[in-house]
Amino acid sequence: MDELRLTAYHEAGHAIASREMEIAIISITIVPDGAVAGSVHCNTACRCPFNTAVILSAGLAATNRLNGITSDINGIIIDAIAAKSEIDLIEAYWAVSEYNLTEDETERAAWVAYKQATELVKTHWQAVEAIAGALLRQGTLTGAEVAALLNEAE
Repeated sequence: MDELRLTAYHEAGHAIASREMEIAIISITIVPDGAVAGSVHCNTACRCPFNTAVILSAGLAATNRLNGITSDINGIIIDAIAAKSEIDLIEAYWAVSEYNLTEDETERAAWVAYKQATELVKTHWQAVEAIAGALLRQGTLTGAEVAALLNEAE
């Protein structure tokens, strides 16, 4: 699958979760910047580690849904969390580690965050597709453009 398309859906997943966590988006881009293929820029940081983990996991949730991976991936995701082998899940793992949980509890919290992200992406799939499509056409969207797309899609 085209890497640019995957990046667009990935960033759209982050955008949907950011909105759900009431984090205002300044811009979103799929224009590469060094080693970074795309990014979502927000005006504030999420103050809740679990919500941060949901936002971070939503990019992977969106690309998994795009690729048709929508069920029975529990083992793969749990293994990725445990092995810390998927960058979004690594970041989600470290976000929830701020709670000073045991390693097993932290892995479980990261898994729950991924599951919540998966549900957000599923519920708002039409908005994910709208944002990803606009990103593929324009490369970068302002926060206002993202908000308009979200409002139109829902």
